[in-house]
Amino acid sequence: MSTSKPDMLSIKDLLSNDKYIIPMYQRNYAWEESHLKQLVQDVWDSIDSERHYYIGTLVVHIRKDGMFETIDGQQRLTTLNIMMCALKNEVSDNASLFDWFRGVNIEYEFRERSSKTLTALYLHDSIAELNDSSIEAMYDVVKRTIDSIVPKNDLDKFLNFFFNQVMITRVVLPEDTDLNHYFEIMNSRGEQLEKPEILKARIMRLSEQNKCKCWLIGLIWDACSDMDSHVQMNFSSDLRDAIFGEKWDECNWTDLNDLIVRTQHIHRSQTLEDYSIIDVLNMPQNPTRERSDNENEDRFSSVVNFANFLLQVLRVIKTQDIPLDDKRLIDIFTEKKVTEDLAEADAFISEMLRLRFLFDRFIIKRDFYEDRENGKLSVRYLKHEKDTEYSYNLTIDDITSKRIMMVESMFHVSLPSQNYKHWLCAALYYLYNNRDGKGLVEYMEGLGKAYMLGRFLAKDITADSFYYDLIFQKGGKYHGSIPSNLTIPTFTEHIDFFIFNYIDYCLWKEGECPDFEFTSRSSIEHFYPQHPMDNFPTMDDEHLHNIGNLCLISASKNSKLSNYQPLAKTEHYHKGKIDSIKQKIMMEITINNNHGGLKRLKHMPNTYKRFF
Repeated sequence: MSTSKPDMLSIKDLLSNDKYIIPMYQRNYAWEESHLKQLVQDVWDSIDSERHYYIGTLVVHIRKDGMFETIDGQQRLTTLNIMMCALKNEVSDNASLFDWFRGVNIEYEFRERSSKTLTALYLHDSIAELNDSSIEAMYDVVKRTIDSIVPKNDLDKFLNFFFNQVMITRVVLPEDTDLNHYFEIMNSRGEQLEKPEILKARIMRLSEQNKCKCWLIGLIWDACSDMDSHVQMNFSSDLRDAIFGEKWDECNWTDLNDLIVRTQHIHRSQTLEDYSIIDVLNMPQNPTRERSDNENEDRFSSVVNFANFLLQVLRVIKTQDIPLDDKRLIDIFTEKKVTEDLAEADAFISEMLRLRFLFDRFIIKRDFYEDRENGKLSVRYLKHEKDTEYSYNLTIDDITSKRIMMVESMFHVSLPSQNYKHWLCAALYYLYNNRDGKGLVEYMEGLGKAYMLGRFLAKDITADSFYYDLIFQKGGKYHGSIPSNLTIPTFTEHIDFFIFNYIDYCLWKEGECPDFEFTSRSSIEHFYPQHPMDNFPTMDDEHLHNIGNLCLISASKNSKLSNYQPLAKTEHYHKGKIDSIKQKIMMEITINNNHGGLKRLKHMPNTYKRFF
């Protein structure tokens, strides 16, 4: 094996030839469902490109026993092994596609449970007493993820592309590498130049002869790039007043030239350097700004990163089906002429700032003011009171703001991936055309219903253009007829988390559990267990696996009590915080009817059809 250059390996080559060991200093497996969804979606989006698709780098060191010690990339390597086990056992019926996969090729140093779990998954054995819950949970997610993204008729095509065209770069460190020194370098090295910074430099280059304009574009870009605070706070106080008005609550400029006129007096009062492209790249990412006494720097956290926000903005102002894939950020902006055409660049900067203002005013953020550890999703706008005083206020009235927060939270926890936040694109597009936000909650509720009927309850996966058509062509509304025999998927089919969260939102809107808050839940629980303890009878499959007996809860809770009887679960769960309104109703039925309540649970699916 040569160590002079990287090896370009297909997934088949990676998983069928060599053996890898995860050393004891590596952290436990930590990938979540959103990471897997992102990987599968990216691969599916690339399937017709007729090119290899690269999923990153694996850095290894060859031990004396010939094992490849995994230095960097163990999360990806573990995921690929889990995926192969699930694809072979749960997803595909075409055994010939897996002739080359003769077993997992990864071991964990001093983590026997993880090694045994992977081996058991490959063999399709019970792992009740040996399970690594994180690995097991990801195994369960694979089928649901594949079913939600890849049409059944295209499964073999997807698998062939995944095995042979998806590539990883394996870098083998030289034999005499000082690994301790290597880790020091890895931990202390500077961040690579980010794509948004490159984009910023290219846009500014178009206006480099206009000092005032170049200065303002740089300030706007840096202010917008800090997604974890309200954009007004990323400007100096005089710029806040000039751009957003005395109360900091306006976005009524006409274009970039208007913004230049509003701020040129501030520019004249400052010394401006001639910026080269190198200067731009070396500028600090966050602008120096004046902070008021009552400002809390770490109060908010955004639900989307800056690179993806840039793509959302481009999609909204272009009203085109632009991919929300931040790995292609530079290419997409180049294709749309934003980095080549001065007028296009100017328009983008002006509308990026406007949409960022609307984003901060009407889109959920995680707010750590009351809960410093976990934060709470909220929707608040920034208002200047007097002097250095300002406040964060509910966006509209109390009731409407709560509904906006809840309906956006429903979308967010169901579809947490940074990329492909189509619900966010829909909200921004609505706000771009209705800047006062009136009607937003009704629009988002209609969007949720359209998601349900057009996507998650549809018998077949709809066209890739579904979200674009829904947002930009159909006004966010479902225009088809609602089938009289509408059926909700069962556990043995693909049942998406969105279905559970949508039902919980509708129940909350009807007045159930007013204090309920959406959180990230990743486990579907059978309220009446699949494998009852204490010789209790099993439930017939038709009712066991339908929505009436299912609810969405945290994975830790499900693993603890999965085989307990409904009454025992109720006695345990009823004392704590409610994970699911649907679960709460199921527990109330159990309390009021004891075991006779099972008959009501069986017929619960019919009660939810009123929401559609």
